[in-house]
Amino acid sequence: MDSSRRGRRVWKPGTDLAKHTAFLAGDTDALAAASLQETLTALAARSDARLESSEALPAEQADTYRRISVRVTLHASFPSLVALLRTITTASPSLLVDDLHLRTVDTQPQGATAATELDATFTVLGFRATSRRQPAQGAP
Repeated sequence: MDSSRRGRRVWKPGTDLAKHTAFLAGDTDALAAASLQETLTALAARSDARLESSEALPAEQADTYRRISVRVTLHASFPSLVALLRTITTASPSLLVDDLHLRTVDTQPQGATAATELDATFTVLGFRATSRRQPAQGAP
């Protein structure tokens, strides 16, 4: 990778994409998904969110990349959830949040001023670089 005159990164042909921090580590989809799940568990704990579950979804081919997805369900206060989402979307390797669903949870007596509690479900996406296009699952 080289830096252009404007400070942006430019890929040169032959650059090993798997070594760039924009991509998930792992030689296989399963290892990349497991690593992503561990990362999300740690980020949730640091944000004071209670992770209820995380489920690796089937990987998908996207040109020379593999799209790795993990579905997350958690419980958090609104400020904790915002902090977690900010941390996920600014993380290295690059991660995206998709399909966000929120539901308020009434845990306080009427008239209380505590932070709103939420149940959240969303998908976190990352990409794993591969050296070449991989065949679809089940293809000869």
